[in-house]
Amino acid sequence: MRDRSFVREIKIGQTYRHFKNKDYVVLDVVKDSDDKKDLVIYEALYGEHLKWARPLKEFLSRVDKKKHPEATQKYRFEEVDLAATSSAKPTNNQEKTMLSPAEIAESAVTIGEGKGKLKAIKMLLLGMFAGAFIALAGVGATFGNTYVGKLAGACIFPAGLAMVVIAGSELFTGNNLMITALFSKKIGVKELLKNWGLVFLGNFIGSVLIALMVVFSGAFDNVAGTVVDTAFNKVNFDFLQAFLRGVLCNFLVCIAVWMSFGAKTIGGKIAAVFFPVMLFVLCGFEHSVANMFYIPAGIFEAAKNGVTIEGLNFGTMLVNNLLPVTLGNIVGGAGLVGCGYYLIYLKKAKEKAAVKKGIEMEVSLKVSKKPTKKTAAKKVATKKVVAKKPVAKKVTVKKPVAKKAVAKKTTRK
Repeated sequence: MRDRSFVREIKIGQTYRHFKNKDYVVLDVVKDSDDKKDLVIYEALYGEHLKWARPLKEFLSRVDKKKHPEATQKYRFEEVDLAATSSAKPTNNQEKTMLSPAEIAESAVTIGEGKGKLKAIKMLLLGMFAGAFIALAGVGATFGNTYVGKLAGACIFPAGLAMVVIAGSELFTGNNLMITALFSKKIGVKELLKNWGLVFLGNFIGSVLIALMVVFSGAFDNVAGTVVDTAFNKVNFDFLQAFLRGVLCNFLVCIAVWMSFGAKTIGGKIAAVFFPVMLFVLCGFEHSVANMFYIPAGIFEAAKNGVTIEGLNFGTMLVNNLLPVTLGNIVGGAGLVGCGYYLIYLKKAKEKAAVKKGIEMEVSLKVSKKPTKKTAAKKVATKKVVAKKPVAKKVTVKKPVAKKAVAKKTTRK
């Protein structure tokens, strides 16, 4: 008789060491027919179903390898060389490091719903944080552009969005993805516009405050010419030119944010936002929140040095840059990315859920219509009652005959 006094749950994918430090992974585990709470190896030694409490290596160490060379085969083990792997953790139980595109879409809806339900003061304050993060990234990118080159500045600027995503804040351009929550009926138009408006204002306040502090702290003294030239160039775009650059910019920014939703680690989120943001900076596309820093910084730097530049002021900033660039950002982020992925992943899922719900309702109605003993008895009773009603009607039919008789008597008189 073999020892069955110890009971142990053996999981699929679990690794055990046996026979000269070789490792074997459990590939097949089923429930015991006698005791459903315990998991057993389906093909055990000698074809029996056994339950084990001790580690498998302890049991197999008691098996004579020469007499029973088939022992490991009947347990459905696969030999693994752990020298080439870092750990022997279960492969089937490893956590996913990223979400699928469809899961990212669902996550975007949930995040958008949460953003729409924030209190107004939180939206404003978190918007200020995001504006400050983007502005500080702009400071670093300015030095990179001046001292190294445009590619260096493009590689520095993604730090801003990384801080937004990981530290937690509200960025107007990224919040364009809330359109998925709107179409999924998780938030209303009022909640969406409230978030966009307050976050946009918070981004502006945070960016301008950083521009003030950086300029008057003297940090830009050695790169003053670059700062002023950048601001001047940004307020001299044509409307269509600025609009299209805004579309392309926020298409990439929202792709970066979308990808960050799919990453489950900090490293994964940083990697997700880096390349799309680096691309838009390198290509010279226009980001409304970044311009809330670059243009005021140029205005403040010119004023600090007593230089008056025609066409560089807050009026031209709003009309020539922020208006067309913001509209382009909305089209690129909410229109292309948000609406596009909603139609691809969320609308079909919503329709399938509605169809499934309808089928379940039909099935439940059919089940409820099935006659039971009680309903059958009620139907028999109702049939009997219905059968008696015509008899009562025959009695009522005779009444008109009696009236006619009365009528004849009155005429004879």
